[in-house]
Amino acid sequence: MFVRLTIVLTLMLAASTCAARQLYVSNVTGNDRNRGLSAVGGSDGAGPLRTIRRAVHLSRPGDEIVIDNTGIPYRECITLAGRRGSGTATWPLIISGNGAVLDGSVPVPQGAWEHYQADIFRFTPRRQTYLRLFHKDRPLVEKPVPPGALSPPPLEPLQWCLLNSQVYFRVEPSTLPDSYQLTQTGHAAGLTLYAAHDVDIRDLVIQGYQLDGVTVHDLVERAVLSGLTCRGNGRSGISVGGASRVVIDQCLLGDNGRGQLRVEAPAAVEVSASDVLDSGVPRFLLQGGRLLVDGKPFRNDELPHSE
Repeated sequence: MFVRLTIVLTLMLAASTCAARQLYVSNVTGNDRNRGLSAVGGSDGAGPLRTIRRAVHLSRPGDEIVIDNTGIPYRECITLAGRRGSGTATWPLIISGNGAVLDGSVPVPQGAWEHYQADIFRFTPRRQTYLRLFHKDRPLVEKPVPPGALSPPPLEPLQWCLLNSQVYFRVEPSTLPDSYQLTQTGHAAGLTLYAAHDVDIRDLVIQGYQLDGVTVHDLVERAVLSGLTCRGNGRSGISVGGASRVVIDQCLLGDNGRGQLRVEAPAAVEVSASDVLDSGVPRFLLQGGRLLVDGKPFRNDELPHSE
């Protein structure tokens, strides 16, 4: 009986190992009608997929979604929810970004700008909440506006501010705003997790989303975010809420609009070996819940403390 049980367990383990696959994604050479089982195309349809979203749809526990860093941003929103987007304790679902950029920004409409004075132009964005402005896929410096101000503060070239629902932007000499092909925060969140578990997400740059680079809603267990760069998002780089448990390891959070890492009760978050930058907004927005920074409990005075 013991020998038979050992054989059965061995066969089950071997079957689970064989079931784990690599699903390849390329936004240059991929096609969502492919099966994603090969990094290169071919006539058999096994070549890479075009979107990360499609790879998540096809994934099974133990799979690794391998994203090709083509140098062109992936402009999509990814959702991991329930069984579709989860692994198991033994076989987590892995997303390997290889430094690829997930970008939620949208273009500032051509012709939206009007001249204000000197080198400063302005336009009225469709969404003012959690707005960020980008040039060449990099967030531009936002200049704070003093309370009660009736005119924009002094701006350096390529700086901007939001005043009375209008964006004010200073151009370089003899340049017009439309020549920069500026973009602004657009889609709500880059990566959304809900009721997902046993997920390992690695090496992605996530930027340009109106709310968060990563939004962890509720009922998320054993999620690891490692090597992510979350920058230039309207509200926060990473937001964790509900009954969720998340580990953030070796990540870089900076230049987000309201805070770099946001934690709501009753979530529990562990941060280790990460750079959370002071970019003029709070590094940590702790709204209840439990936050450990390099093994020490964090409270809202910005410094980790011992119990």
